[in-house]
Amino acid sequence: MKRFSDEVDRLLVKAGWFEGRDVLDQVRLLEGFTPFAAAQQVLREFGNLHIGSSGAGIDCARSDVEIDPSLIAGGEELIAEFENKLGIKLTPLGEAHNGHLIFLMDEQGRVFASWLFHDVFPYAKSFDRALETFLLGLDNEGV
Repeated sequence: MKRFSDEVDRLLVKAGWFEGRDVLDQVRLLEGFTPFAAAQQVLREFGNLHIGSSGAGIDCARSDVEIDPSLIAGGEELIAEFENKLGIKLTPLGEAHNGHLIFLMDEQGRVFASWLFHDVFPYAKSFDRALETFLLGLDNEGV
């Protein structure tokens, strides 16, 4: 079974992704956060990529995705509040929807999101599913 749909594969390649990509040592991490194993894998493979664009999607608006934890600088205190609220540790990964949404990952690899730092909600069971959802404009499944 293919990892991504043909459309998401096309968008990833256009953004500079390739199988075996490893840029973990080039990713600017957010101070005070050490990525878990699942988050390290995402940052290793997709770090510093800006993928896709906003527009009409399948179920809702599709979005761009930028994998760069440093974009969330200044939100560290709010992320700590999200962690307390959810009772889990989170690693910031980047932004979507032209910077209007941040996304984070827990130790199990689940993705959580927050619109403009207002509240946090479960977004997808995996990063791969979150990418498909963001880039194609699919209804999110939660976790």
